[in-house]
Amino acid sequence: MTTRHRDAAPHRTGAAAGAAPVCVWMSAGVLSYWLCPRGYDCESCVLDRILSGREPVGPATGSAGDGDTVLHNENTALTSLSVPLRRRRGVWYHPLHLWGRTVGPDRVRLGLDDIAARLLAGAEPWTLPAVGATVTDGHTLARTRVGAVEVQISAPVSGRVLAHNDALRRYPVLAAWSPYEAGWLVELGTDVPLGPLSGFMRDEAVVTRWFEREIDRLAGFARPDDAWPAVGETLADGGTPCATLPDLLGSRGIEGALGQVFPQCGGESGSTA
Repeated sequence: MTTRHRDAAPHRTGAAAGAAPVCVWMSAGVLSYWLCPRGYDCESCVLDRILSGREPVGPATGSAGDGDTVLHNENTALTSLSVPLRRRRGVWYHPLHLWGRTVGPDRVRLGLDDIAARLLAGAEPWTLPAVGATVTDGHTLARTRVGAVEVQISAPVSGRVLAHNDALRRYPVLAAWSPYEAGWLVELGTDVPLGPLSGFMRDEAVVTRWFEREIDRLAGFARPDDAWPAVGETLADGGTPCATLPDLLGSRGIEGALGQVFPQCGGESGSTA
């Protein structure tokens, strides 16, 4: 933890001996809830780096982590992405472009997959269901806006909201920057297990084929080469310009892709936070 961070919030070891560790950003009142996936190791935490100003934000930057698999698809217009699309191993995936992971008895955490995260890189603050609200399979789980497009994320299963990621209301970029960790959406209490019967998939071959089909579908929205904005061959530091998904698709392509990836939901699930 940096000195600036330590000064800005109580240190996590300030809790009474034997007490469960608490994120420093919860102690500081910035977050209402945060279950750290990194054992409260602040130096390796994406959320800590962003909130403390130590990390320039951008969609899914950096190299793939130990739990990530880079998605190779050499036959699409998306091969020029500066950071390849990737998926997290060991989680369940749903065709609604959500991932799910069991985090306790009858408790699942849900978030965006990397394709959804890239498309929503310019999202406004998120609207999430209130803790205690009931969400219904196929109805709205979360809402945001990208430019003129309102995006509704459908719930893959029914359940009661046990927690929501309050940080997304203040820092919506987290969903794009760290979709599998700091940018998770909600945790649901549900008796519906993650698996094929609820529409989720985890088999390596099945998930890989599904992602490849989705990447091919996205490539259909890519703008032609002659419609790219004019950029120099190199930047001031000698590097090459980054190609993000919004760069490759353009505003019209992003709107079309959003309509395909996030079709209209069946209705509202319950009260929002």
